[in-house]
Amino acid sequence: MARRERYLVGLDVGTSNVCAVVGEIHDDNSLHIVGLGAAESRGIKRGVVVNLEAAVESIKKAIEEAELMAGVEIDSVHLSLSGSHVKGFNSRGVVAVAGRNREIRPGDIDRGHLRPEGAQRLDDAFEHGIAPIPARLSDAARAAFGWRVADERLAALLFDSTDSELVGVRGTASDRRSFRYGSGEFVIRVHLTPLTIVVMIEPPLSVACRLVTEEGSTGHRTDDLGEVVADAPDLPLRIEVDLPSGTAVTPWITG
Repeated sequence: MARRERYLVGLDVGTSNVCAVVGEIHDDNSLHIVGLGAAESRGIKRGVVVNLEAAVESIKKAIEEAELMAGVEIDSVHLSLSGSHVKGFNSRGVVAVAGRNREIRPGDIDRGHLRPEGAQRLDDAFEHGIAPIPARLSDAARAAFGWRVADERLAALLFDSTDSELVGVRGTASDRRSFRYGSGEFVIRVHLTPLTIVVMIEPPLSVACRLVTEEGSTGHRTDDLGEVVADAPDLPLRIEVDLPSGTAVTPWITG
């Protein structure tokens, strides 16, 4: 299964909260939740966007949190949106089927979709005040998913030592943990112990980086060998690295 096909993303835009959830599809077709994101809903009232900029910011925040937790980039969602302005219509398409055997072929189905009986009712609904989605709103929605390109890029998880635990080796799971992330041409290595954290950049480069926790962030800089050693912060933790191509952000390390 391709990497993109392995994930399903749901986005619920409500009056109180905007929530995003990322589910990973396993080989047995079971779905496991791997990412969650939530933000206070602003600019939305009863399912209607009343402040476009505020609504976009709420969606961006929820998507960002879900991406960082799941370690994947989100470029499409299954959207849940309700309100008195959202209406549904049942339609039936009727076409004449010619031929001795009167076999229904794919072309007949396509013709039935071209002008279903309910299409006129949908046209009438637009004439009675249910306006199409404005182009400005569509553009802003696309921009909400492209926010990463401008300032930050989510680093891809390449290796997690808990997924490759060595049987019979002491101190692997409880004493230390190693990660490897990729961002463009650079690799970010992280070694975490109960007392220290080591961040290494490959190829070696002296860059600014930050250790971000729920309490805030602390700034550091790697040396000419691309390494920095610091006291181990509390979890959950993520690392921001200012690379030449932009800021790379690792997914949250939760334990």
